[in-house]
Amino acid sequence: PKHYFDTYAKYIGPMRDAEINILELGVYSGASLLIWREFFPRATIVGLDVRPAPERILPALEAGELHFVQGDQSLQADLERCLGPTGGKPFDVIIDDASHVGSLSKASFGFLFPHALRDGGLYVVEDYGTGYMADFYDGAPFSRAVTEPDARQFPSHHAGMVGWMKQLIDELHGPAIMPGTPGLLPIASIEFFPSIAVVRKH
Repeated sequence: PKHYFDTYAKYIGPMRDAEINILELGVYSGASLLIWREFFPRATIVGLDVRPAPERILPALEAGELHFVQGDQSLQADLERCLGPTGGKPFDVIIDDASHVGSLSKASFGFLFPHALRDGGLYVVEDYGTGYMADFYDGAPFSRAVTEPDARQFPSHHAGMVGWMKQLIDELHGPAIMPGTPGLLPIASIEFFPSIAVVRKH
């Protein structure tokens, strides 16, 4: 979708000529990795997928222009291997375009955001709208929130990735609501767009 490109242009476009580290969870055909390679000529770009590396990126892998880790996005050991190509240095940008399943994406974020993303770095979550799809693994039919004006609790859609996004909102507010209690995740801000979210680290 066009607004995906607009979002990336706004948030990571200014980094184009910098020596940055990028991790993409979910490689699929490899097309997006090739786009990142062209757009960020000085970046170290790593892709992770449960399937073997697609044939179309093999020349770039052999040339050292891209790096690939075959592994599971929900397993910490596999995520740790993604830091190998950066020499252990954290990523500046992490993009989750993998399973789009709430529990799996939450597991990736739980390790990568605090431990493998630099301070001030960006974590982009694509396609969280699968939570609105009735036929998706952990989705549910789209429902609009309807409640009385004076209700203390407002019913809302909370299936799959959508539910996880709303948990991140809770975590964003934790330190402010409970002063002196450190947050579990160092979230500075979250910006939402249709099916794409940008989470910034403190």
